[in-house]
Amino acid sequence: MSAHRAIDTTRKPVRLGDAHARKRSRAREHARSHIAAFLRKLAYLVGIRKSIVVQGVRYHERDQTPIRRALAPRGPGHKEYSVRFADNARMRIRCTADRIYSDLMHDPRLEVYELAVSRVRPGQRVLEINCGTGAGSQRLARAVGTSGAVVAIDRDRESIRFARRRYAAPNLAFEIGTSESLHGELDGAFDACFVCTRSAVDFSEIWRCLAPGGTMLLWPDPALLPDLPGIDRSLRIADVTIANSARLITREEAPAHPRHKTRTEDSDHDG
Repeated sequence: MSAHRAIDTTRKPVRLGDAHARKRSRAREHARSHIAAFLRKLAYLVGIRKSIVVQGVRYHERDQTPIRRALAPRGPGHKEYSVRFADNARMRIRCTADRIYSDLMHDPRLEVYELAVSRVRPGQRVLEINCGTGAGSQRLARAVGTSGAVVAIDRDRESIRFARRRYAAPNLAFEIGTSESLHGELDGAFDACFVCTRSAVDFSEIWRCLAPGGTMLLWPDPALLPDLPGIDRSLRIADVTIANSARLITREEAPAHPRHKTRTEDSDHDG
């Protein structure tokens, strides 16, 4: 009996990290990944995809890839949705790192617009350059009220098309264009200008359209503001931190613009 017990105590112990245990673990993990892939394919074939509804607007994803993974460095760089608006109008959108839909993604612009809204007053006329998909524009339109107006400009056609449907309002106009599209505007036509400097901007035209005493806010790179005649370089830097650690610059007082003479005034002067 004692000899039998001695034999039992000499059994080989199971060690952590045993090769067979690792092999079984890998096999289970492999099987789970295959099952997950099969379920994703099955969901795609039968049309099971996620839908999100925000204020009556339905976003239906066109593939199974989560939006964070799709926009990650190793992802495809975009995520597509089919959109049905409250009036049953439909369109397809493509989310990218530059084309941000605030109903679906984190939008750092909205943090900036908290300050922008505090700078405008009811009845003012506001210009917005590089407005994106329009969520911030809607906030500006609410701030100026029905007696004011917001003109939002962006060069991206999909963004403007979406914004016109999603954020339609009587005092909010979305236009396809750039700062160069302002050539036909009158001097001092706007009380405030909000500029996203993610693309090239013609600051001379924006400054010309800004009314005396108006406000200009720039982000995320205020260093792009050039030295233009009549622009005071002593700018007040607002104590605001946004997602990319950039700062928002506010210029509170704009110098008066020289009023252009009309042809009648020129003829009177000559006479």
